[in-house]
Amino acid sequence: MDDETGKASAWYNEGRRPQLDFSTHALERCQQRGISLDIVEQIYMYGTREWSAGALAFRIDAQARRRMDRALGSQLANELSEQARGWYVVVSADEPVVITVARQLRRKRR
Repeated sequence: MDDETGKASAWYNEGRRPQLDFSTHALERCQQRGISLDIVEQIYMYGTREWSAGALAFRIDAQARRRMDRALGSQLANELSEQARGWYVVVSADEPVVITVARQLRRKRR
């Protein structure tokens, strides 16, 4: 997919996502908000990608849940998706670095 300027992120590949790095800000937010880095990485690996203010946002929705089921099995996918529910991960469009992690406060409109 392309961003709002018509350019795809150079590092992002829908089929294979590179390993993440975490900004200091993201590490602080994970600690403050009580979400483990493992859950953040699962949201990134299986989450649905959206462009958000020049960055990539990943979240677990029904489509992402199905990807988790296929890759991990339903029992583990249930456990992880329950822990990831309501969280989103914002990753830089320039490189695979987590900018921040937050709770989704409102339901996403389509």
